[in-house]
Amino acid sequence: MSESFTVLVVEDEDELRDIYKDFLEDIPNIGDIILCNSSEDALEKISQKKLHLIISDYSLPDYNGVELFKKIQSKQEARNVPFILVSGYLSEETIKEAKSCGLKYAFTKPVEPQKLEAAINQILLKT
Repeated sequence: MSESFTVLVVEDEDELRDIYKDFLEDIPNIGDIILCNSSEDALEKISQKKLHLIISDYSLPDYNGVELFKKIQSKQEARNVPFILVSGYLSEETIKEAKSCGLKYAFTKPVEPQKLEAAINQILLKT
């Protein structure tokens, strides 16, 4: 039996959260999908279950996605969880900040589903 992966999605827009959920449900080996509408909600949930991937919007009501990534890096239970940042607009400054703190995956909305799925599979199925 193949491994089942748990993905945490942090997105404050209800419709986009539902789109991510539907999209992720179609990817083989993704079992649990945890949906959060804020950074604080995400920080509470990361200690409740072993995560394999976090996908987060940049513009959130409490912290931006890069700040959330930094906070997660300080948590023992989630510091090595791969993180994908998604934003309506990624400025050069934001990309530079993200890379300087170790964030490797960033996409601009609207995300091409094939590119996002390829990144997810690369992350989850790496050997």
